[in-house]
Amino acid sequence: MDDLFKKLKEALDEATEDLKKNDEPLLMHNVNERSITHKLAEYLQKHLPEYNVDCEYNRNTDQGSKKIKRLSLKLEEIIEESGVGIKSKIINNSEYYETSVYPDIIVHKRGENHNNLLIIEVKKSSANKDAYNYDCEKLKAYTDNSEGNSLKYFYGVLIEIETGNNCTVKCDKWFKNGEEM
Repeated sequence: MDDLFKKLKEALDEATEDLKKNDEPLLMHNVNERSITHKLAEYLQKHLPEYNVDCEYNRNTDQGSKKIKRLSLKLEEIIEESGVGIKSKIINNSEYYETSVYPDIIVHKRGENHNNLLIIEVKKSSANKDAYNYDCEKLKAYTDNSEGNSLKYFYGVLIEIETGNNCTVKCDKWFKNGEEM
């Protein structure tokens, strides 16, 4: 386990504990995912003060575009079912779908893509399986270092939140280099 991963994991573990301790009503009453991710980002910022922690950040400063991620063909079915507006692009003889993607939470330094450390997607357990799978594919794409990806996050994590009386917050899957760790 490298030092960066250890630091990010510890900060995220502490932030999820803060969320459970301080904002249990949000989890118990099944409030909107955005309300939960906002609070989680606040706690994460407290544990990583040297970085920027942003919610639904929609800017790729190296390319100046709101369309910040290309997703591969294997997402075609999920994207089409979700009704997300897409455009087909050809990059190095491979077809990609481009869509505006807003990560739930990111840890980075604004204005510098080489400091994109962590991308976080949050799913409540009540979300459908397609939404869960789509977020996993987004995390693979965001952490992939291949051509066509100028963002190149070091790590990605999918957090699953169980709401209701037995609320839990767990880091369900971690990603690096376009693959689940």
